[in-house]
Amino acid sequence: MEKQGPIELYEERLRKIERRRFVRPMATNSIFDLATRIYQREARSLLARTAIPGFFCFISALFFIQFIFPSLFMQQARTVGVNLTDLGIGLLLTAFVAIPLFVYGFASCQAVSTQIVAPIILGEERAAISNEQIARLSWKMMGLLFFLGLTALLPLLVMSLALAAGAVIEQTASGSSQAFLLGAFGVFSIVVAVFFTPFLLYRVTLSPAVIVMEPELSIRAAVKRGILLLKSYRTVPSVGGTVITAWIVMFFVFLGLQTGASLLVNFVASTGPFAEFVSNSIWGQFFAKAFELIPGYLTIWLLMPFWTIVSTLLYIDRRVQIEALDIRLLAQDVADAVAHRRGGTIE
Repeated sequence: MEKQGPIELYEERLRKIERRRFVRPMATNSIFDLATRIYQREARSLLARTAIPGFFCFISALFFIQFIFPSLFMQQARTVGVNLTDLGIGLLLTAFVAIPLFVYGFASCQAVSTQIVAPIILGEERAAISNEQIARLSWKMMGLLFFLGLTALLPLLVMSLALAAGAVIEQTASGSSQAFLLGAFGVFSIVVAVFFTPFLLYRVTLSPAVIVMEPELSIRAAVKRGILLLKSYRTVPSVGGTVITAWIVMFFVFLGLQTGASLLVNFVASTGPFAEFVSNSIWGQFFAKAFELIPGYLTIWLLMPFWTIVSTLLYIDRRVQIEALDIRLLAQDVADAVAHRRGGTIE
């Protein structure tokens, strides 16, 4: 290849700088604006690759709401033994069914989405994503999410055991102060869970992105690094406000999507042909119930990739502000250009 002249070299440098245009310090509104644009651009590949993981997350949420939540929080006026049995079954189903389903779905979605959007943000060529690579990252993500899930459920487990012990004592010795104390401790555990769970989620906001972007780190090292990136430093404020804003925005987007999808589904379900099919077919009730679940699945499926983009942008923004990632990448580009120039070409 012929050597390039000064004008060609200048244009080549501009192109290299331009491809790093997203690697810069960003305000909160810039993060959401860029996340929206990337989501619009890559929606087809993102949604195609996350449809099945999103379905697993939805099944997990549905399983918890339909079967586990009633046994934990809606005990009926029955014998203590029956209530305790339902409580134990609910906890076992949570630990061995609901949590694994959600962990697998969310881990796969996070790994796939980050692999797709990270090269776009960094201005690098997208490499082919092998199934082996996705499986390895998903396993590491599953380890992280299992740890988080069990830690977040610890106050709930303490609450359940305290209330169950209080119920047994009250049944055997009515009016006992021990039953009252155990009940009060169970209520206190609920209060702790209300504040502890958001704090825990905030602490690990960047850990999934760290696992995918820095795969050489172990799970423990990835969690520690994610926490360090969240901290405030002398000239770099904490990212807490941005994370809380992201949660609030995601919550209202969730409500909007859920409401819109529910209205659309209810409108279709109320039409004559569908209503007639439901009332006359032996499979009608099954399809009606499945049709009612569509809004929940659509909402989870559409939002999970968007949150992945936001968290990846937060990770890169923190590295830019704390570690000068943008300068490091531009310096690497210059070094590569010099090396190729000495060889007669610039790629």
